[in-house]
This record gives sequence, structure tokens and C-alpha cells, in this order.
Amino acid sequence: GELYTLVREEVPLLYNKELALKKKIIFPIAENITHFKLEILNSKDGSWNSVWGESSNRVNSPSMIFLDIGFKAEEEESFQIFISTER
Repeated sequence: GELYTLVREEVPLLYNKELALKKKIIFPIAENITHFKLEILNSKDGSWNSVWGESSNRVNSPSMIFLDIGFKAEEEESFQIFISTER
């Protein structure tokens, strides 16, 4: 199957969006990714979603995040983790 590279994009918080995008930095985090799944627990109704809402403020923060990521090495390995965001 296809292999992917997981990258991180950083854009500075500037009022001038055009200037901010010119200063965007992209760098790889991991290579040889076979699959990547991210799900977010909606604390209001208990459903798991692959998309976080439009607003990312603390009121709408997910209570838990599930990450499933697969790597191709000598053998394919997969890691799954649940992350609680509640304090």
C-alpha cells in the first residue's frame, strides 16, 4: 500500500493572513505512515467524530481524543492511544 509522511504546519498568528502564510513552516514528524485515524469524543452527546467543530475554544474542547497510527518498518506496527483532555 501507499506510505505517507505526517507533517506539522505552523503559521504565525498575524493579522495579515497573506504575510502569515508566507511565513508558514512545514516539517515532517514521522515517515512511512500506513494509516492515520483521529477521532474526537463529543462530551455533549458521547459520539466519536473525525472532525472537531468550527470553534476550538475551551468550552467546545473534546473530553477525549483517540489516535490510531500505523508505521511500516521491517514489519508493520500500529499504535493506539486514548488521550483525556479533562482537567
